[in-house]
Amino acid sequence: MRRFALAIGVLGLVAASCGGGETVEDTTTTAVTTTTSPTTTTIPVRTLVAPQASIVVDGSDGDWAAVEGLRLKMDSVHGVYGLDPAWVDVKVAHDDTHVFVLMRLDDDFNWDPDDPRLSAAPSVAWAIDDMAGVAHGAGDTDRDASFGRTDIWQWKLACPSGTDAGGAAAGTVSDGGRDPECSLDDLVASTAYDDAPDSGENSLLGAWSHTDPTEDAFGSYVFEFSRPLDTGDADDLQFSMGDVALLALAYWDPDNGPDGWEPDLHVVSSYEGWIEVTLVP
Repeated sequence: MRRFALAIGVLGLVAASCGGGETVEDTTTTAVTTTTSPTTTTIPVRTLVAPQASIVVDGSDGDWAAVEGLRLKMDSVHGVYGLDPAWVDVKVAHDDTHVFVLMRLDDDFNWDPDDPRLSAAPSVAWAIDDMAGVAHGAGDTDRDASFGRTDIWQWKLACPSGTDAGGAAAGTVSDGGRDPECSLDDLVASTAYDDAPDSGENSLLGAWSHTDPTEDAFGSYVFEFSRPLDTGDADDLQFSMGDVALLALAYWDPDNGPDGWEPDLHVVSSYEGWIEVTLVP
């Protein structure tokens, strides 16, 4: 199984840009010399502490009140598509056996029982080695770097709010890496399956809600996830106390396409780099 720990340091995209020109006059020769000094812009590292907490995955965030989080703007992958940004509050916690993730995301309510592409769709991704691309396969520039190196919790909202989803929804762990009913799937970026269709493992549990579940009413989605700290699956990130795990979020809005969302039409947190998450006792 893969474990990935990273010492806290400077991460993110580093872009070189040119600074403004500075004109210096030589008083002896009256010649004018113009110098340009390159500058380096480093995107700040975003860090999140995941404390021990008692969390019930039920689509309500009331039991998250004591857990500190981050409020992030999610934007188009590398700014390519020019989609409207989304704002999300993200929190991570754990107990003795499971890790929990909360996404509270501001958007109008869209859910269609017959077509998940007409419903909202969130995703949580974890780097499983230090070569994982920061957009976890969503952008052409790092698609190849992400394949096989990102543990993705992908959720198409096929079941109503308040419904337990994922392979652990019935109290058992599904095989095959797929949740055919509610479509909360544990994926690996290279294959879109956890291992392979006949041997994967999916121990995710999720529930969701919206603060105003009226069609097109603006409010906030609440997406809750849980997964065992250690699944025993070689394609999953395994969590240990004190490790720093790299987290990225994605969101598909059905309003972004005439027939609902398309695979490339989504916003991500990772355009500013990974979020560093430390699990603490």
